[in-house]
Amino acid sequence: MILRSRLSTIIGNHERARMLGRRRAILNEARDFVSRNESLRKIIEWVNEESPSGGTSIADYVALYRYIREKKPKIVLECGTG
Repeated sequence: MILRSRLSTIIGNHERARMLGRRRAILNEARDFVSRNESLRKIIEWVNEESPSGGTSIADYVALYRYIREKKPKIVLECGTG
């Protein structure tokens, strides 16, 4: 029983470390993408300055930007908290 508990803790720690590493990689990729795209960077800076919210992750901005550029939807419906 103790061995099983210890093993699940080790596996859990390994999985958490793997997920944190992946998150860091995604954030670094997003920052690089924004730094190479001046118009997107300016929009993000403007939104973060004007918005009363706590802000949004750069990775979220990049994912949304890429999705819209790729899929070219006719309508974008925002369902925010405000």
